Amino acid sequence: MSTFTNTPNAISFSDIQGPQGPIGYTGAAGATGAAGSQGVQGISGGDGIVRTDIAFSGGISGSVGQNFRTIDEGKIRLVGSCVFGEQAEITSIGSTEIKVLVNAATQTGEPTEIGLVLNCNIPDVSNGETRLATAVTTVSGSGATADNTIVTLTLTPNTLINLVDTLSLWAYIKPTQAEMDNTLNYLTNLISPDTGDSIYTADQILKYKEKTYIEPYEYTSDALWLALRNDYNTLNDSIPAAQQLSILQAAQEDDEIILPVYNDMPEGKLKVYYLQLQ
Repeated sequence: MSTFTNTPNAISFSDIQGPQGPIGYTGAAGATGAAGSQGVQGISGGDGIVRTDIAFSGGISGSVGQNFRTIDEGKIRLVGSCVFGEQAEITSIGSTEIKVLVNAATQTGEPTEIGLVLNCNIPDVSNGETRLATAVTTVSGSGATADNTIVTLTLTPNTLINLVDTLSLWAYIKPTQAEMDNTLNYLTNLISPDTGDSIYTADQILKYKEKTYIEPYEYTSDALWLALRNDYNTLNDSIPAAQQLSILQAAQEDDEIILPVYNDMPEGKLKVYYLQLQ
């Protein structure tokens, strides 16, 4: 409360504080300050996903212009090969998912066994292995597009290919189990009209089975080296000379036994469309 003295022509106020006035308008923005120092770098992100699709067409067992490679029944065969020019592409395969799209057609349309092998030239120094991944499975033999099958290959344990190399895909399709059984039973029951005895011995039948339905479909590293040499006239010199000699000697060591003769034409066919590495 103020006090005053009423004198002529003057009013004297004492020292007082009035209420706060309203806040004024905001002033104009000031100039931008200098940039601060750079922050700490964040951690690295994970590896990106790289997908490689390798398609097959024409050549070897197919016709030029087809979008698949046809593998005939009878033995393991080379589907195709590709060269990786970057070391990283080979070393990354150990953590890769490997898939192949196939379609099988058998003589009777029944399911049958197929095999797939992803192979390389330069062996693992620790175990001599050249196979990167394999798969053996039973698929439909209808040949219908609806029965196309994506087969996932299993990586070969403890094998690391760490050099720029050529990869090759191999495949086979076997006769159906019923077809193999029928052939073996037919040969077993053949009787000589002269003696009334079986024409072929049990050992001959067993050897026929081994030579017709087992050995041609073997997919060991050594078997693939031998198939490349004998069937495709290509010598893989990355395999040590001593190992090459051992493979050839093993192939020549065989019993001198006359095999049964059966001229049934193989009719099974396996179409291989593409190989996917992801």
